[in-house]
Amino acid sequence: MNLTLIVGDMFKGRYLHRIDNKGRVNLPFKMRQEAGRGVIFNDFVVTKGMNGCLALFPVKTFDELEKNFDASELPDDARIYLAREFFSYSHEFSLDSQGRIKLPSLLIEDAQLNGDVLVLGVGHWIEFWNPDVYNEFIEKSKVKYENLAKVIFGSLLKKNKPNDSENNGPNNEENIPPAGDG
Repeated sequence: MNLTLIVGDMFKGRYLHRIDNKGRVNLPFKMRQEAGRGVIFNDFVVTKGMNGCLALFPVKTFDELEKNFDASELPDDARIYLAREFFSYSHEFSLDSQGRIKLPSLLIEDAQLNGDVLVLGVGHWIEFWNPDVYNEFIEKSKVKYENLAKVIFGSLLKKNKPNDSENNGPNNEENIPPAGDG
């Protein structure tokens, strides 16, 4: 499958909210406000996510995802199955005046949401999790954050690595005193 998101929305943060008896969950204002770097989002699409969560996308991001969706490398039956599951669970909505999302009962049941809801900013989308389901998923995952974080932090070090032609500059390792020699 080839899918490229070209929309620049970036969602960050981790919040704990509650789902009320009408199926409404508050979307954190800071997440709505900062998502588009100054643009406040009010219209979203919610659908079945991965590993037991719900995924929320701004409408324009979802439209781009739909436009660029290409599952041509999958067999026909898998492509049809994926489209049925992903798009049939998708529901468009606007936030109410208090910044809440009214989730369809089918999605609430599917994600086992009751009581607390963990709201995660995951870059181009937002996830809603039952905190117990999320913790169980993290514990059972074969992928560990510490191993993957090296990629992010390592890339920062590479960007700040001095150029080989700067032999005597202030960033030269020879000019840095050893740790502990205060």
